[in-house]
Amino acid sequence: MKTILLPTNFSKASQKALEYAIMVAQKADAKIIVAHAYTLTSINDEPFPVVFENVLEETQEYLKSQLDSVCAYISSFRTDSGKTINAQYIIQYNIPEQEIKELAARHQVDLIIMGTNNPEGLQGLLGSTVQNMISNTDLPILVIHEDTPVKLFHKIDIAIEEVSEKISSVKNIIDLAILFKAEITLLHIEQYAKSFQEYEKNSESGTASATLNSVKKLTSYDHIKYKTTLSDIVEEGLQKSINEDNSDLLVLIYNERNWIDALFHKSVIKSVLKKFSIPVLILHSNRS
Repeated sequence: MKTILLPTNFSKASQKALEYAIMVAQKADAKIIVAHAYTLTSINDEPFPVVFENVLEETQEYLKSQLDSVCAYISSFRTDSGKTINAQYIIQYNIPEQEIKELAARHQVDLIIMGTNNPEGLQGLLGSTVQNMISNTDLPILVIHEDTPVKLFHKIDIAIEEVSEKISSVKNIIDLAILFKAEITLLHIEQYAKSFQEYEKNSESGTASATLNSVKKLTSYDHIKYKTTLSDIVEEGLQKSINEDNSDLLVLIYNERNWIDALFHKSVIKSVLKKFSIPVLILHSNRS
């Protein structure tokens, strides 16, 4: 991991995302690109030429001073190897989702870290930007809630549907786990409809073994286990497991196999981001 993109709107959620970006950069020796995109409108969306130019210039100067402060703060930290964290900012008059996508491609970004708060009103735009980015980029996105406590990633839960799911998606998290020396749990939510006998049989033998063997073909990382949690509601099962294991990071795989699957995954992700305070890393099943 070499480059982290940190979109910001200077909210409390963005500040919390900043702390996580610094934490990851310290472990990975990565640089951080702080990005802010903005737009200005007037009556009927038609800007008054002279006034608009003056407002635009004043807005840019204010935002630049804010971004200078953010980068100075980042550069006050050192990586675990003793280097000063490299930070730069980019400001652009553009729609946030479009600018983030363009920047990610232009700078070969490895990870996007964004804050979300999901309140009502104008600040809710931050949450909607996160949702739109999940659907419009195949890059990993680490989503941080404004009330998320800053913690190292010691325990990582990866929610998987079934053994037939593209288990190669899991390898995208292994490098991060290695940086933090974290334990990975492959978490499967099973409905109560199956008997407890079948649940125990599958979780302790066939399903668990098949899944772990598939993962072991991709990595030599030893700190990986399999777990099944019974719940008819996916979100409740995820929350139950997180609480049991005191997990520090939840990984969800956004699957675009067909529109029904995409709708289901998007619904679960949206619900988790709205209700959970744990950091959530979104991976895409079509990313190698």
